[in-house]
Parts: sequence; C-alpha cells; structure tokens
Amino acid sequence: MRTTSMRRIYRLCLCLLTGWVWQPAGAAEVEAGMLVYRVETPGEPDTISRLLTTPDYLRLDQGEADQGFILFDRRERVIYSVNPAEHSILEIDPPAANLETPADLNIEMKPVTIEDAPAVGGVKPVHWQLLANGGICREAILAPGLMPKSVAAYREYLLLLASQQAVSLQSIPEEFQSACDSALNVYAPDALLEKGLPLRLWDAQGYQEVLTEFKPDGRFPAEYFSLPAGYEHVPMGAGF
Repeated sequence: MRTTSMRRIYRLCLCLLTGWVWQPAGAAEVEAGMLVYRVETPGEPDTISRLLTTPDYLRLDQGEADQGFILFDRRERVIYSVNPAEHSILEIDPPAANLETPADLNIEMKPVTIEDAPAVGGVKPVHWQLLANGGICREAILAPGLMPKSVAAYREYLLLLASQQAVSLQSIPEEFQSACDSALNVYAPDALLEKGLPLRLWDAQGYQEVLTEFKPDGRFPAEYFSLPAGYEHVPMGAGF
C-alpha cells in the first residue's frame, strides 16, 4: 500500500511542449531556458510561475507578455519589478548584508527515501526536507543536474533577494518572525536548489509548486529581457 501511494505522489506529469510563440516577421529572438510551475496557494486561484534564463538575465512572470514581471540583471546584480498598471519599475539593489546563520537558528537538510520513482529527463528524482529548529519548513522532489543553467540563475536571484530580506528583517518584531521564514527567505533560500531542480515543492500549510514544462533552449522575444521605456524607476530603500 505504501509503495502504491508513494508512486502516485512522485509520478509527475512533465509535459515537454514546443514552446512556439508567434512573432512578427523580423522580430528579434533570443535563446533561453524555460521552467513553468503551477503554483497552488490555499484559498487562492492557481497561478503560473514562468522562469526564463539567459546568460545575462532571469525573467520571472506568469506566462503573459502584457502582465507585470521581474527581471534580474545577473551582470549588474539588480532586480527590477515591472508594474504595467502603474507604469513603474521598482529597483532592488540591496546593500551587502550579514547572512551568517544566527546561533539560535539550526537549519538542516534531511533526505527521504523514494521507492520506485520514475526518471525525469533521464534523472532519478530525490526527496529532501528543509528543517529549521527541528520543524519541517518545506519538502521537495528534486532532479539533480537537470536544467543546471536555470537552477544557477535562480540561486543567484534568491541569494541577492535574501540580502534585501535580511535588511527588512531588522524592522520586523521578533514575535512576528519564525525560524522557517528566516531559513527560507534569508539564511538558506537556495538550500533545496543545491540538491537539484525542483519538480515539486510543498509545505504543511498547503502551498505547492509543480513543474509542468521545461525546455533548455526555447526561443523568446528579445524584448522580454529589457525594461519598458517611459516607466518611473523607484529605488527600494534599505528601510523599505
């Protein structure tokens, strides 16, 4: 019974689509790795999270060209959050922060045995748990070595964002902080990514991300990796 249940849990439906996008004749395109996740949050409609990776940029959006998006400039190490509704761009350029794990925060990575897990992209998935002070913060089914360029870019993004989170953490009263929040957002944001590409992420509160599409060499409009002209640029201050 346990084997059957585990098979149902870990048998992910990963659809490799063509990734074809219509473009006007002569429109410039660039090659980018693509990851698409279905995001489930309790009490809210499911959403899509798409990550497009080039050597210089990481773009995060919901799969729609006319919606807001986040553009991470990997060369300049600046994160831009584009809001078309307000014609504004929030610039996140965090100062250097001390990300040394506090003595009272114990972060652990624990492997979990998977029985009869099917290979994905020729890779056998692994199951890991991220714990903080003995409590399970998040679990993940990961594919070691799959889409390494996308994983590397996403790790860079999370680590830079952690520097901003560390600054913001100083203004949050301790009673509103949790060990898991500190681990996931500041001190170990890329711990699971170190083990491989997430095929599925989840926590005890019902949050879940499931990989539905991936492509190492998709073609996308070059404009996806640039900022719109005429928008107001709003720097995020250290105390934002």
